[in-house]
Amino acid sequence: GLRRRGLVRKESVLVVLRNRPEFVEVSAGLQRVGCASVAVSYRSTAKELAFLIENSGARFVVFEHDLFPTIDEAAKLVGFPRE
Repeated sequence: GLRRRGLVRKESVLVVLRNRPEFVEVSAGLQRVGCASVAVSYRSTAKELAFLIENSGARFVVFEHDLFPTIDEAAKLVGFPRE
């Protein structure tokens, strides 16, 4: 899915998930395609997420649906395209 949206090798992807099996699956999948998983606390604020997005160079964020308001606010702060 992310490759079709432009994910390429050696990119960083923010992973904002609680302690659940999907965290391991996403991280392993990213490693398999040659990307770095940037693990971020689900308790992070929009400002903290914006800082991490800008400083990691991430263009993608994997997150749980209930975190959308915080992720969306962070995306607006950094001018991240939202789909």
